[in-house]
Amino acid sequence: MTRFYLTAAAAVLLIGSGGLTAMAEDAPAPPAASSAPAPAADPAAIAAAIELMDATGVSKSFENITGMMRQHISASSQDEPDASEKMKIFDEMMVKFAPMKPQMIQDTAALYAQKMTAEEMKVITAFYKTGPGAKFITILPDLMKDAGGIGQKYAMKMMKDYRESKKP
Repeated sequence: MTRFYLTAAAAVLLIGSGGLTAMAEDAPAPPAASSAPAPAADPAAIAAAIELMDATGVSKSFENITGMMRQHISASSQDEPDASEKMKIFDEMMVKFAPMKPQMIQDTAALYAQKMTAEEMKVITAFYKTGPGAKFITILPDLMKDAGGIGQKYAMKMMKDYRESKKP
C-alpha cells in the first residue's frame, strides 16, 4: 500500500509539472524559499503565459496525466487484493486535487512571467499555433506515450538483467 501512496504522490507531482520534466534526474534543485514576497507579475505577461500554456497543452496535461496514472495504478495493482481500494483512494485524491488546477495554472503563469516577457511568450505562442509548432503540439502526446513505452522496455530489461546477475 505504501508503494501506491508514493505512486499517487508522483501523479500529483507530474500533474503539477505538466509531466514534462518531473522525472529529470539532473534537474537543478528548486530555489530556496525566500522570506521576501515575489515581485508582482505584469498582468500582460500573466495573460501571455496562460495563452502560451494553453497553446502548448500544459493546461490539458492535467487530464492526460491523470488518466495515464489511473491506468498505470489499475494495471500495476490488478492482481492485488486491495486493487479496488487503491483505485478508490486515487480517484478521491484526484477529486480533491481538481479544484487546485486553476490556482496551479495561475502560479505557473506567474513563474513564466518571471522568466520571460509578454512579447517573448507571444512569439513562442504564435510558433506553437501554426506550422511545425502546431504539428509538434499535436503529436507530442503520442511521442510522450511512445517514449514512455521505450522507457518501460529498458526498465524491464534492467530489472531482468539485475535479477539474472543475482542468481547463483
